[in-house]
Amino acid sequence: MKLRNIIYKENCYVYSTSYRFCFPFTFVPATTVAPVNRDFSRAVSFMWNRKDRDLLLFLHQEVEKAVEKWGLDEIYRLAVTTFAYPDGAPRMGLEKLAEGFRVNGEEFYFSEALLSGLRSFAPSKWPRPDQLKKARAI
Repeated sequence: MKLRNIIYKENCYVYSTSYRFCFPFTFVPATTVAPVNRDFSRAVSFMWNRKDRDLLLFLHQEVEKAVEKWGLDEIYRLAVTTFAYPDGAPRMGLEKLAEGFRVNGEEFYFSEALLSGLRSFAPSKWPRPDQLKKARAI
């Protein structure tokens, strides 16, 4: 399955596929959000749990809603922040941020359903050193 939507107001696209070869002998579904001009220095990659392959259409739509609401730049900043989480555990960083938002009564970027299907969430390209330094300071 391949899904693609363009979000015109953000000048970006959301692309999902259920057949991405990533780990040895494992096919995992993935979603990429990137600018239409294909500037992958601002792109974000979502990798889904293999068992959730059948939910790809739902997960794709959830990512699309999040990008429409928060914008590509904000989602990218979130990806860099969680990527810079100590001990190399970006998924843990995303869960900690979501928990902090809930405790403060604020709406988090992603729904609980999206978080439960998420295997990995990171910038598509390695962030610049200054971006990582700023993210670690947060």
